[in-house]
Amino acid sequence: MMQIFIGVNLGYQAIVQWRDVLYPQWWLPMIDGFKALFGGPGSPWGALWALVGVIGFLFYLQLSRKYASFSKIAIGITIGIGAGLTFKSQLGQNIPQLLDSFKPLSPGIVRPQPKTLATLPGSQFPPAVDGSLAIFVSGRQVAANETLGGASLWRADLPALATGPATVVDDDVDVPVGSGILRLDRSTGRITGQSSPAALLAPLPASFLQVADRIIGFAAGQQAWTRTGIGRLIGDGDGRVFVMAGKKLLVLDGADGKTLASCSVPGPPQGTPAIAAYSQPQFGSGVALVPVDGVVYAFAIRDAVAEGVHAGNLLWSARVGEPVVSVESFDGVALVTTSRGSAIWDMPAPQAKMTGGDYFDNWVTVVTIVCVMTYFFFSFKRRGPVTIAASNFGRWMLMIGFGAFFGNTVMTRMSFLLDRLMFLIDDWLRPFIHYLFR
Repeated sequence: MMQIFIGVNLGYQAIVQWRDVLYPQWWLPMIDGFKALFGGPGSPWGALWALVGVIGFLFYLQLSRKYASFSKIAIGITIGIGAGLTFKSQLGQNIPQLLDSFKPLSPGIVRPQPKTLATLPGSQFPPAVDGSLAIFVSGRQVAANETLGGASLWRADLPALATGPATVVDDDVDVPVGSGILRLDRSTGRITGQSSPAALLAPLPASFLQVADRIIGFAAGQQAWTRTGIGRLIGDGDGRVFVMAGKKLLVLDGADGKTLASCSVPGPPQGTPAIAAYSQPQFGSGVALVPVDGVVYAFAIRDAVAEGVHAGNLLWSARVGEPVVSVESFDGVALVTTSRGSAIWDMPAPQAKMTGGDYFDNWVTVVTIVCVMTYFFFSFKRRGPVTIAASNFGRWMLMIGFGAFFGNTVMTRMSFLLDRLMFLIDDWLRPFIHYLFR
């Protein structure tokens, strides 16, 4: 009976392997490849599958004493492929954990940094962003690029120097040139006409205005709030008002004028700060990007944007290297523009503020790792008092770690035992007793 079961299983497996694997994934591509070599349709590279069949045949040479050594070729290839796939899988899982294990040992030394996703042309004026299109104006040239990949769409030469930033109006791009407005096609950059400034629509009334020492906020054309003597209005964006008061940047709520955050900046901002537009909703309207002297600072402008972070805290800073013309944020990225070049940044998410206990834990981890490695490296020969002391400390920490691991294992097993005992008592013994004595 045992031989019958084994034979049936092997026969079934042979049929399944041929029908589901070898025939569709090896035999058919190989035959199509040979047909293509003699003028048939398809790719002739499929004929190389014959080499795979030869390698597979080498496995069966284990049955021959004379040619058994050739089977090691196939075995080595199989083991190598398996080891490579396993190594790649383990590396992909462990590298993120290794990177996360690198923690700062001192406050303020290591801060997250934005990642540059694409480089774009420079601009003398803030670029006009319309969806996935950004228009840059520099001297007598206008350039249009994608904001996501940075690909160049078109470039156009102007008859004179531009005097202001570009504006996207429907399917056209308006660029101030001299005393007029030059109109370009949005898709191709071809010049389609020229008009005077009077021909443009009148600008919308300001939402925020400074008169003497007063800052006035408007809503639906009516005065909504007034703040007196708090500083100089430098701009607004996304319902926030930015005011420079000495060395402090005040962020006001555009709806009622209340102060949301007070940020310590090294100097007056270059251009208008921007509200960071994160793709994660929990960070929305909680971070302001402030360009100062070639550096972009990210400040929290509301409490609890991350654990332990308060309004006015500095989250990170990134050096650009030259004066910043403007900073804009959209779709989870930031567009930082200078006269020489621009960049699309993937902004780091706000990180939880580390406490003293976190730094203590990181120091204990680093010291323990160094001392345990010293103990193993110098377990046979110990030279010098420092090496001996580090090795002894590493051995003690190693024993503590083993003890903690063993204790955790014992407690886990005890928890499983208690859970099984409660199951026997509550779900088995108690109903049985109630049934007997009801």
